[in-house]
Amino acid sequence: MLKQEVVNQNCENSEEYVKFPSIILQEALKITFESPPGIRNNMINSYSQIGDSNGRSILTAQTTFVAVWLHALMQERRSFIPQAWTRYYEFSTADVRMAKAIVETMSQSDAVDWAFIRGLYEFTIYGGRLENDFDSAVLKSYLKRLFNSTKILGRQGQEVAAGIEIIPATKTGDYVNHIIRVLPSGEDKPELFGLPANIRMAWMRSEAERTITSLRMLDSGSSTSSTAQSSQWASVTNPLLAHWKRLLTGSDLHTRNPEAGLKASVEPLAQVLALEFSFSVTVLQQLHNQLTLVNRIVKSIMKADKKMEEVLNSLMLHQTPDDWQFIWSGPRDPSEYMSTIVYRTKCTQDLYHYADSSQLLQKPVNLAKLLRPKTLLTALRQMTARKQKVEMDTLQLRCSWEASKAPGAIALTVTGLQLQGGLFEGTYGATLKSTTESSPSFTTAPSLILAWSSEPSIYTDDSSVSVPIYSNSDRSELIATVRMPTDDPDKFSIAAVALFIK
Repeated sequence: MLKQEVVNQNCENSEEYVKFPSIILQEALKITFESPPGIRNNMINSYSQIGDSNGRSILTAQTTFVAVWLHALMQERRSFIPQAWTRYYEFSTADVRMAKAIVETMSQSDAVDWAFIRGLYEFTIYGGRLENDFDSAVLKSYLKRLFNSTKILGRQGQEVAAGIEIIPATKTGDYVNHIIRVLPSGEDKPELFGLPANIRMAWMRSEAERTITSLRMLDSGSSTSSTAQSSQWASVTNPLLAHWKRLLTGSDLHTRNPEAGLKASVEPLAQVLALEFSFSVTVLQQLHNQLTLVNRIVKSIMKADKKMEEVLNSLMLHQTPDDWQFIWSGPRDPSEYMSTIVYRTKCTQDLYHYADSSQLLQKPVNLAKLLRPKTLLTALRQMTARKQKVEMDTLQLRCSWEASKAPGAIALTVTGLQLQGGLFEGTYGATLKSTTESSPSFTTAPSLILAWSSEPSIYTDDSSVSVPIYSNSDRSELIATVRMPTDDPDKFSIAAVALFIK
């Protein structure tokens, strides 16, 4: 016979119980229960999992409380993807158990090696799951702020967040009662995580897009006859085909030779932009060919094969087909995708003419005008290495937000960047500031000067924060990393400040 209390405990924890007969498990109805969201419920659940420890000191109990707090932050930040975390990470109960074990082992004496604890948490428990450098920077900043001798004193006086005191107690029940008393039972405020006050606006926008996509999938139609299917395809694709026709009016981009009119050049910028223009024209023409097939299918001139059926079904859902995204990864909306390709192809042609006439570095450049903006930065690096007669590996990307402080001899001025997670303002030398609830989700950043140099950055680690530049708000494609001046680097690292070219 199985002991009921043992079986129940393991089932509730979703843990394996080796003595449970596999035949019964296969035939049984499996039901999973997800605990309510929120830092308060998360911490109470963690304490119920790790149990109580007798004879521990106040310092050990306080350190355990901070470890439970950190675990709650790590898990509940997943409610704000991709702003808080760039992707969903599987943090589990095993993590907080291991965190508690480390705390109890390392805090036996008053001389706690906080650096060693931070290292174990960063590289063993939580850091091993993180796949993004900036997500890792968030964890590092949390650890730096929470696990140190000035935060955990073994007595009263410190807080893990505003109004959340680290009480001087030894019993688990005292900490659970404290959590129930001081933490709200409803929706967590972004400030508890160190996130921007206006993050819910960006989150609501992302959730609205996902909801609209789901509704479109439900409304995709249930008719299966070929006539009804062709009619449905036509109702969605005809406006897109008309939009594509308008975009190409007065242009020969869809018929011209991709390499026609391109001149050989010894300048890396001109070479790369020539290749970029050729690539852009090729992408545009591949898209044009697919839309031509779509037009013939909806007019019943030809029958759709499996590949084109997938394209048409994606368009039915108002989603950019995977086949198009494979050609070039762009906006999820097909109409915006088409407009972006035509716009950036034309802009790349203009940039190529500027580069060919050696005028590109004399004018500000908007990276959103290129399909592959990283290629321009690579070309700038090649050009710098050639003119300075140094190896490319010795050059690092440097930046400056002030026109009077060029970061290198060969510099490129970038405009049109959008900032999320903070405000960049100031009369004399702009610095990062916190947002308010009424702040817009995105603000326009000032012009940024980029250069490749072997000299140290003009911004030090203690007076600036490392900020990513992404291609879009999905935070899926990293373009470059720059530094932004601030009085509190850890604060804005936790806030996941980021720049976007669009």
